[in-house]
Amino acid sequence: MFYEKTVLDNGITVITEHMEGVRSAALGFWVRVGGRDESPAEYGMSHFMEHMLFKGTTTRSALDISTAFDALGAEFNAFTSREYTCFYARLLDERLALGFEILADMLVNSTFAHKDILPEREVVLEEIARSQDTPDDYVYDVFSDAMFPHDPLGRPVLGTPDTVSGFDTDEMLRYHDAHYTTGNLAVVACGNVDHAALVDLALRCLSGLPAGPWLDRPKVDSRERTMLSCVKKETEQANIILGAPSVVNNDPRRFAYSLLDIIIGGGMSSRLFQEIREKRGLVYSVYASSQPYEGAGIFEMYAGTRPENVAEVVKVATEQFALAAQDGVSDDELARAKELAAGSFVLGTESTRTRMSRLGRLAVLDLPVDSIDEMIEKYRAVTIDEVNDAARALFTQDMTLAVVSPYKQEKIERMLR
Repeated sequence: MFYEKTVLDNGITVITEHMEGVRSAALGFWVRVGGRDESPAEYGMSHFMEHMLFKGTTTRSALDISTAFDALGAEFNAFTSREYTCFYARLLDERLALGFEILADMLVNSTFAHKDILPEREVVLEEIARSQDTPDDYVYDVFSDAMFPHDPLGRPVLGTPDTVSGFDTDEMLRYHDAHYTTGNLAVVACGNVDHAALVDLALRCLSGLPAGPWLDRPKVDSRERTMLSCVKKETEQANIILGAPSVVNNDPRRFAYSLLDIIIGGGMSSRLFQEIREKRGLVYSVYASSQPYEGAGIFEMYAGTRPENVAEVVKVATEQFALAAQDGVSDDELARAKELAAGSFVLGTESTRTRMSRLGRLAVLDLPVDSIDEMIEKYRAVTIDEVNDAARALFTQDMTLAVVSPYKQEKIERMLR
């Protein structure tokens, strides 16, 4: 096995991968909580808590935390997704223990003081405004809401101004103690690291974390979706996403679906790139990808085009989807997709941080951990029949369309007729 894993008696998972020839380490604290785990009143809480863990502990101020990391020569940050939150640092191997102690202090001893909540609330409100002013980002929130109108998976990770404005110290402490628990935490380090030493650090520095089990998530509410969702904004381009339900994150067919994504819209030789950009010049950027979650999954095609071209882009894309469903893909397309998948995977997992990120994500989602060679072999083992089955299953569905453009929804509807 290329990695080592220990589950402590209190439920914390410790994973390491030793990488030869490096002098650094990437360390991540992965918490199994994200936007999909929030109640309506809590929308944005996971992301806000990510911010607040940098604002001070019982023994360190926000400046103390930043100064300590800078003194270690470390890169440090955090991010929140719909399914997990990660706090990470990349630093010299000899500084790993000190970096671990700082991150652990943040997770265990943050105070969420009222005096710190007020200015950080303004920071997050600015982040929400910036996201809504970035149409090629905002359209993904519009699309998610259309795909999951009755489930937290459809809500923006950042929350809303109304929910964020209501967060207070008591509410944050309750959320922390409910979700930042031993059973929900995976500590992952890759690089020049020693597994036994990291286990000792976890035992010593994380003993104050609340005990708690693995977070079981309810079934995704996907009983209906919105087929057309348009938001009018004064933009030069129309940003569109066209998509449909796809496979969940542990579906054995996910490798075939990934290769289909590449063939349809995953590179410059893909069908969408060739038909929409190269032949017709309708877009600068067009691509397709899948987003698999626990219990749900979506396929999405993004394109940015002039507003008057929305209908033509949608028409060409749906024609390509129908052709893939009817006629399948070619042997040459599949061969290229397999090589692109293998190359992208290898090139994307050669740093300590990307290795750490991969192991951490798989740990908090309880997904199998394959080696690089095993992953390449799984892609290469996919048959053309499996990809064609995926195309028929995916592209015979009605597609949901999300549009952020200068046009009202009524005008988009007329254009699409």
